[in-house]
Amino acid sequence: MKLPMPELSAAQKKNLAEFAGKLLKNPRDMKERAALEVFIARELYGLSLDDWQHLTGTFTFGSGESKAELDEIIRQSLALWKD
Repeated sequence: MKLPMPELSAAQKKNLAEFAGKLLKNPRDMKERAALEVFIARELYGLSLDDWQHLTGTFTFGSGESKAELDEIIRQSLALWKD
């Protein structure tokens, strides 16, 4: 099964480039990473909050520090989604 690639508008491409620029400057910025994840899920793939909660509930990547980082990104993404 292949993940469909969304067609991006000019504005979406600009937003994606801005996120990338911020993360290149500080790749460990979890708030920016969470905002990027929400942008991709909601704006590009049209996921609902319920979809996002289901999807992130299946994430089991990593252990220790990497798992804690992922959990924090998910926690922040849920907070951003609800704003």
